[in-house]
Amino acid sequence: MFNKKRTKRDRSEGWTVRKKFRSCSLLARASTVKGRKILKKRMYRGKKVLAPGDYTNYKMQRVKNLR
Repeated sequence: MFNKKRTKRDRSEGWTVRKKFRSCSLLARASTVKGRKILKKRMYRGKKVLAPGDYTNYKMQRVKNLR
């Protein structure tokens, strides 16, 4: 199973860290007709998180304000 692309060192075409944001963010979903259909269905089902690509890593947030 060493052919899995689980590291950041893999820079092959079509594999970036921002791939999920590009396809699953609220901006990407709202910009197409099919994406809006997905959002409507998720809203109807009562999902709290409409777009999983908008996730922000809590460990990378700023702890205190900059001066």
